[in-house]
Amino acid sequence: MMLKTALMTLTLALTVPALASEKTGTEMLFDSSALEGVETGTILRYSHTRTADEKIPTQPIIDRSFIITLVEGESGPISRVSRLDGNAPSGEQEFRASNGNPMPPIFLTSSVNATAFATKGSGFYIKNRFQDAIYNGGDVTDIEVELDGDTVDAKRVSYLPFKDDPNAAKMGAAFEALSITAILSDAVPGKIISLTTRSEVDGVEYFSEEIRLLDAEKD
Repeated sequence: MMLKTALMTLTLALTVPALASEKTGTEMLFDSSALEGVETGTILRYSHTRTADEKIPTQPIIDRSFIITLVEGESGPISRVSRLDGNAPSGEQEFRASNGNPMPPIFLTSSVNATAFATKGSGFYIKNRFQDAIYNGGDVTDIEVELDGDTVDAKRVSYLPFKDDPNAAKMGAAFEALSITAILSDAVPGKIISLTTRSEVDGVEYFSEEIRLLDAEKD
């Protein structure tokens, strides 16, 4: 139920605007073809961490991971998502692989909830700011990333959900500059290398949440 709720929370509201030309960062992030070509039986493992400055209220995540297993369903490939806290399973759900990689909405829902907890702000308001930023497409930068000793081409997609928001100051200076960053590459199964929400002021990191691809293997 936890994973299903995560997907419903943001995906229903994140209708990506259709553009005739180049893909926006959001279209890349929510690419429905992200799991195409990933063979049935493939397992994708992602780490999930959350840390904060001691002055910031948070619910830290130290040893959590998500495992996506591609299995054959009655009407096509299924992505089976399991969450592990340490070695203890704590939720499993299945989604159509044709909908793309389920990690972005799971991650964004977690970050909305964490930001609301840390700032004591309205979860509804914060979710709307995240949605607005994502709907606007994001800033896309071509980069290179080192993976297992190799250099691969990637895209960095960045969002600033509270930029120019007149109410952002109410959450505190640490969160006015909150950023969301996705590192995406066709070189990895599922196309997602990392998803990060970070709050940093004058070089001091106050809050960070990240999901990062650990490995991919065939069962």
